[in-house]
Amino acid sequence: MANSRGSSKKPDPPKPEDDTDIWQRAMRDTEPLAPRRRRATELDVEDFDAPVQAQPTSNPAVRRQAVPAKRNSALPPAVPGRLDKHVVRRLKRGAQNIEARLDLHGMTQKEAHADLRHFIRDTAARGCRCVLVITGKGSRSDSEADFRDSPRGVLRRMVPQWLSAPDLSMHVAGFEPALPQHGGAGALYVQLRRVQPGGKD
Repeated sequence: MANSRGSSKKPDPPKPEDDTDIWQRAMRDTEPLAPRRRRATELDVEDFDAPVQAQPTSNPAVRRQAVPAKRNSALPPAVPGRLDKHVVRRLKRGAQNIEARLDLHGMTQKEAHADLRHFIRDTAARGCRCVLVITGKGSRSDSEADFRDSPRGVLRRMVPQWLSAPDLSMHVAGFEPALPQHGGAGALYVQLRRVQPGGKD
């Protein structure tokens, strides 16, 4: 009798699974996404390509910064210089007419300033071109310190400053000390700006 135990065979060992078998077994119980859900999860590439549009700002302060500032068209009047060289030559030849004179002798500083302002504005409005302002000068016996502190010395220093101030420089083209026959250092020739039609210099 044949030995039954000797004729029995051992079962073959299972074959190792490859990657395909593992993948198929793992996906066996999964269900594919419905077409509608799959489309919802897809990314739209056009969303990334579209340029970002700048949103208009609602902040008025930011809008004001973007607007360029307007230039101030009102320029200050030019500071008077010296007399025109043609006027100087005519004065030296005696050919230039002195159209008006203002004598500030004996006035206080306040009185002299007020009279000078009125005089310059009035003569400019009348179209005068060359006027004379007399401030006075010290006598030979006066020292420089005495004259500087005297009313005449104060006016001699202050009149050029007043003529250069904005309220009068708009009318004054230039000024300089007079020739000896017109008072020398104690007087000033003042050349007024030419008034154009319409009231503009």
